[in-house]
Amino acid sequence: MKTTMTERDKRLLVFMFMFVIIVGIGYWGIYPQLKEYNALESKIEREEEKKKINQMKMANLGSVQLMADNYEAKVAEVKDDFYQIMTSSEIDRMMTEIAVRNSLEIYDLKFSMPATPSGRLAYKNSDFYYVQQTLIEEYYKKLEAANRQNKSAAKKDESDDSSDSDSDSSNSSKTGGAESAAAIAEQAMGDSEGSYRPNTDVYAVPVTMTVGGELADLHRFINELIEMEKKVLKVLNFN
Repeated sequence: MKTTMTERDKRLLVFMFMFVIIVGIGYWGIYPQLKEYNALESKIEREEEKKKINQMKMANLGSVQLMADNYEAKVAEVKDDFYQIMTSSEIDRMMTEIAVRNSLEIYDLKFSMPATPSGRLAYKNSDFYYVQQTLIEEYYKKLEAANRQNKSAAKKDESDDSSDSDSDSSNSSKTGGAESAAAIAEQAMGDSEGSYRPNTDVYAVPVTMTVGGELADLHRFINELIEMEKKVLKVLNFN
């Protein structure tokens, strides 16, 4: 059976063929490029925001450096009031020399080297103890709020990353979230005089020493401990 195509059928076939070609070019050629363009534009916006933040940081660098120098000077001044990190043998030798120098007989000397910084607070019945408790409570409230904001920022970053398959964009958004979280945590630490800051430098070594001798020698021993140039907390027990 022989069929013939009319001119109208030929034109319709050519039109359908051209339509399929145009749709294919649009879906597999233009649409991916448009999607990539939108993702790249979103990445550029985030990088521009990071650029503004970095420019603000650079503008404040001088004042921040000055604050850092002032804090370092304060830390150095305070550290000078305490003994530097001592070994167990150095502590043993120091306490033994003080006792022997005052003609006392040593019956027992015990101490334990700490593994973490001292968490010692003021005397619990003093007014300053209650001030410390208030500052600590405020500190942990701020820290909890900072953690919540940090988790929220992390979730937002993950959502941004899932919409953008570019790994560089993913890493940059995560870094931005970490920087903001670090800034929040730094604010929670307290930036004013009298704010509570967890101790990370001072280690306390409790020493228990049992000595015997003449009363005058004991007085000299106690006076020497009281007049030590470095800060030492003394709790005396007489038997």
